[in-house]
Amino acid sequence: MSARPYGLTEEDQFRLYQTRHTLRLLQFFAEAEQQGPMEPELLASAFWLLGEQLDQVLASTDQKPSRRA
Repeated sequence: MSARPYGLTEEDQFRLYQTRHTLRLLQFFAEAEQQGPMEPELLASAFWLLGEQLDQVLASTDQKPSRRA
């Protein structure tokens, strides 16, 4: 894998990207909760997306550890 800024590999950047998306989904939940109850279908879809994103993050961390440049 090629080195990236700050010594991150492509794999590290991909993990960071996935984690950021997971955090954005959590932020969405927090903001939506403040505005009142969500529609059940929207809530179910949001939880499904969150589950999918967390699965991807966990799967990427189960792979072999990346090497720093």
